Amino acid sequence: MNESTLMQLDVWLKKEELLFYTDYDLKNNSYSKTGSIVKRFILPKDNIQLENIILFSRSIGLDIKVIGETTNVIFNDSVRYGVFVSTKLVDAIEFKEQSVVVESGRSLPDFVRDVSMRGFGGFEGLEGIPGSIGGGIVMNAGAYGYDISDNLISVTYLDENAKRITQNKNDLCFEKRNSIFKHSNLTILSAEFTLSHASLEEIKKKIETFHIARHVYQEWAMPNLGSIFTAPRSLYDHFELKSFKNKLMYKLTQKFFYNKIMRFYNRKNPSNKRLNDIIKKEKGLELLKVNCSHKNINTFCNQNNSTKEIIDYLYNIYASISKDNVFLENELVNKSIFEVVSKNEYDDITFMYNEMLRNEKN
Repeated sequence: MNESTLMQLDVWLKKEELLFYTDYDLKNNSYSKTGSIVKRFILPKDNIQLENIILFSRSIGLDIKVIGETTNVIFNDSVRYGVFVSTKLVDAIEFKEQSVVVESGRSLPDFVRDVSMRGFGGFEGLEGIPGSIGGGIVMNAGAYGYDISDNLISVTYLDENAKRITQNKNDLCFEKRNSIFKHSNLTILSAEFTLSHASLEEIKKKIETFHIARHVYQEWAMPNLGSIFTAPRSLYDHFELKSFKNKLMYKLTQKFFYNKIMRFYNRKNPSNKRLNDIIKKEKGLELLKVNCSHKNINTFCNQNNSTKEIIDYLYNIYASISKDNVFLENELVNKSIFEVVSKNEYDDITFMYNEMLRNEKN
């Protein structure tokens, strides 16, 4: 990718009257507050424009990255990116008799309210999950016993050759926080969900319960991307403490500070800081420049840290746990790189990230 290719893109974007920004600031406009700049940030207004951008980019050999709300991605500040296409404005929704079709860019919180206000249930557990429909489907997002794939009928997407395909849910390999779309070059356009009526009062009650729980038990004060790793049980159970003293301290701390009575007492301000401190001390995590959320060691807090510092924290957590069925949720964007600003940092970041992915791909 070079300036000549970008100029060619600019001419086409202006001709097609597409909205775009030059040298878009990622650090101040991304969910994780990471990254530097992207040379072109394009905002198509519907699926037709989105398809046309992808087709044109391929015709001139331009590497692009399609992004949504950025709620699960880390941008690399050791590079300048080339071209991002945002689905923020690709958010149309159409209600049919027994289903709803929604475009990939619609936010999950908006979608929950779209269906709930009409008396349709089964989506309440998606309340408060940041991100878009497209990103949610990629990760099979969910909480509190709900997954976005539960009521899914089909997904329409562009394949590697930019051919439009619609596939039923059963063909899309949905698992916990996984689908056929993860680590692929497929672009989700829209999804269709089945609808079923429920008591509006029950829907409201569930949404309120999940909303409160999410804000109480999850980090919201500092920029973060939620859970770093997906695990079959709590990530705390995957740490292997070798020191007898630390094992004993850990068990006693659990017994005295995390029993049912103490959990009830601290229900309005829960914290895992005591457990975090024991693990951090044994594993050397206290020496890192990035800190975890006091609510969960499986969540980083960005306190104006660099990408390398954040990835270093993720990598050290990864190196400290048993890895059975543990997979990385946070995505480092490695596509559409215009220029590497710091090669040493870029190499270190890429190595650590690829090592964390190895367990998932094997």
